[in-house]
Amino acid sequence: LDRRGEQLAGNAAAFGLELVPAYLPKERADREPIYALAGSLTERPVDEVRQLVTDQGLRSLDPVLLLDHLEHETALLLKVQVGDTPGLRVVNRPERRYAKAPGLAHLLGYTGKIAPEELNRSATYSLASRTGKTGLEQTYESLLRGTPGVDQVEVDSTGYLKRTEAASEPMAGDTLVTSLDLPLQRKLGE
Repeated sequence: LDRRGEQLAGNAAAFGLELVPAYLPKERADREPIYALAGSLTERPVDEVRQLVTDQGLRSLDPVLLLDHLEHETALLLKVQVGDTPGLRVVNRPERRYAKAPGLAHLLGYTGKIAPEELNRSATYSLASRTGKTGLEQTYESLLRGTPGVDQVEVDSTGYLKRTEAASEPMAGDTLVTSLDLPLQRKLGE
């Protein structure tokens, strides 16, 4: 927020299509139709989808992001097409939206897909996380981020999911109030 309470940046509803390797069937032959469906929904070759899962590891609970920045209508259509397909899910992936004013982008910064070296920074990050890359977004990342929801799961001796034991709800991040004045920033740009 600026000093008058006007929003400088905020989250807007957006959705993504993810594939969670650990939720896929154990048998390769049973996974192939899922790879084919994921390929057709994302307009990717089946081999590419299979390779993304292989790279992630078949026992991984970290999702492979197949599509991002989806509008609500598109997400609803995908949800119907995905149905109860094991491993595929349509998820809420909020996007950052920024106020427009000259010079503001340099101060606010932006968020982007997490880099591999950033994954070790905190246990709350996953391969699907977005982090602050520059400006206030990067400086105040730990405060703005909040806490994601977590599912505690039980797996069998081979690492495959058996059931969900417990779940915790996500917590929103803090609101940052700056000394910026949005109307003044806009006026300066005229």
